[in-house]
Amino acid sequence: MHLIPGDAVDVDRLKSDLKRYEGSVKNRSGRHVVYDDADGKAIKPGKVCRGYPTVGYGRNLAGNGLSEDEAVFLLSNDIDRVAEQMDRRINWWRELSATRQSALLNMAFNLGISGLLGFPKMLGALKRGDYTTAASESLDSDWARQVGRRRSMGIADMLRYG
Repeated sequence: MHLIPGDAVDVDRLKSDLKRYEGSVKNRSGRHVVYDDADGKAIKPGKVCRGYPTVGYGRNLAGNGLSEDEAVFLLSNDIDRVAEQMDRRINWWRELSATRQSALLNMAFNLGISGLLGFPKMLGALKRGDYTTAASESLDSDWARQVGRRRSMGIADMLRYG
């Protein structure tokens, strides 16, 4: 059964009720975080859950997970968020070719904007158009070793050849 507008169920009321009864856990910045539904506390690294890992208003991640459409929706929002952070912190990145922009977005998605800013030599080389050095700097890092050869070489090639 799929509810549609006009059904006997008042979907807006149902959503309001579920939000009130299910609750949610948010961090200090007001973003929903994954929590243990047994105790209603945020799941931190190393925490053993007594119940189910849950997010939002009662979404059981262990049981229901995410549909492909939901996962892609979240991915799109995350990419937009990373691009906005890059606009604030690396104001020249959009002057690069689309391929080099994608490479930086890929790295920032994986590392976070602070992690990407930890590559000052690579970023400096990109800004001045020294793409060979930028690629080399990306590969000479813990990040490259952690993500593996396929990803790091692919991104380095994007930086080098644009």
